[in-house]
Amino acid sequence: MWAKGPQKNSDQKGFCRKGATKNSLSSISRNMSGFNLEGVLPNDAFSKLTSLRSLDFFYNQLRSPFPSLDNLKNLHDLNFSQNFFTGSFPETIFNLPNLVDL
Repeated sequence: MWAKGPQKNSDQKGFCRKGATKNSLSSISRNMSGFNLEGVLPNDAFSKLTSLRSLDFFYNQLRSPFPSLDNLKNLHDLNFSQNFFTGSFPETIFNLPNLVDL
């Protein structure tokens, strides 16, 4: 999904990917809140997004199991609230060195 976006959050043609923002090379976020996403995320859904700093899936219809976040060493903010996950977060989430907002 591409949408006309403001120049500061856009590529060279002035377009930005809806739900994704890029404030700088070191600050990348995914905001997928309220997209009515449903089902189970693949375990490796975020395995190649190693520069990701913020991940927001608030208010969707996602279910367990929780995807792996092991490679997200730069992750600072994480929001999966208002979904249908059951049980607890994977223990490895507490090994993310920069995670401060869960």
